[in-house]
Amino acid sequence: MNLEKLGLKEGLLYEIIATTLNKKGKNITFNSAPMGIRVLENGFIEISPYLSTQTCNNLKENGLISLNLVENVFFYAITALKLENRLNFSGKLNEKLYESKEFNKENIESNLKKNDITKSFSIPYLKDSWGVIFCVAIEEKPIIKKDVLGSSNTAKFLLKPLLVEKIKESHKLINRAENIAIEIIILATRLKVAKKLNNKVMFEKILKEINKKIEYIKRFCKNEDVFKTIKHVQDFINIINN
Repeated sequence: MNLEKLGLKEGLLYEIIATTLNKKGKNITFNSAPMGIRVLENGFIEISPYLSTQTCNNLKENGLISLNLVENVFFYAITALKLENRLNFSGKLNEKLYESKEFNKENIESNLKKNDITKSFSIPYLKDSWGVIFCVAIEEKPIIKKDVLGSSNTAKFLLKPLLVEKIKESHKLINRAENIAIEIIILATRLKVAKKLNNKVMFEKILKEINKKIEYIKRFCKNEDVFKTIKHVQDFINIINN
């Protein structure tokens, strides 16, 4: 599967928005969350969601996932930091923002024990994406990640691309402000973990770093999507602080 037509190179890490299916009986909902992926030399892809996430649960259940390449940095904020009763982003993106791609089970192989893929199936993706990689998880193994907040249980999934699709041309380069905005989003997710762990020292340290980066952006940025992202992060911080 040619990932290079989307500009992805072997051995490198990329930030994407992962979309998965959440099946409960006849009720099917979609979940989107920003994730880091690594492109392997054999054309496969690695992704390592935390065990507590919906992305991980959905992959364990059915193994289906789309990796969305999105230009708008605000999408990373609203999928990483979900706010109740705000812009219809309570737990999941508004379903009007999705399309689905149909596949046939004969074209795939998966070793996941709980895989419940039927003969034909569909994988959702974000309409706003400029490129999408539709995948099935073929292998899973537990791993432990260590960072400043301690050890965390994750699952490393090996993904097999089923289809690489370039939906539209994109010549956008992530600028400096957008890169910092993504760093702020990541810090905000760690802030939530520090809050759950009741680690006040770490919480204040991360909050200080977030505020420092926000003030830096405000000095030179005129990007509306970046400011929407900052506002979303600040709203998220206010919620977890109350």
